[in-house]
Amino acid sequence: MVYFIDLNIITLNCKSIIIPFLFVWISVLFMGFVFIISSLVIIYSDDYMFGDLNIIRFISLVLIFVVSIIFLIIYITYINQLHASYKELYVTFKLYY
Repeated sequence: MVYFIDLNIITLNCKSIIIPFLFVWISVLFMGFVFIISSLVIIYSDDYMFGDLNIIRFISLVLIFVVSIIFLIIYITYINQLHASYKELYVTFKLYY
């Protein structure tokens, strides 16, 4: 199971900024682990930091960290797939010429 999604961020003067996402079963598994661990951290911190003035800041920092890790997982999977396809292209080119 492989899902490929191109997210068009902005288009200016016929130039587009596109962020590719590649979802493979292992990246989905890693993202599941990240979501489980981060939800447990947030649930624990809700009880541990009860009455603290900085709980909103802590939860927002945890969520920013989780989003960055998810982007890292997805983007590294995409880079690995690109590297593998370029390697195959190089081997094919080398075999024919």
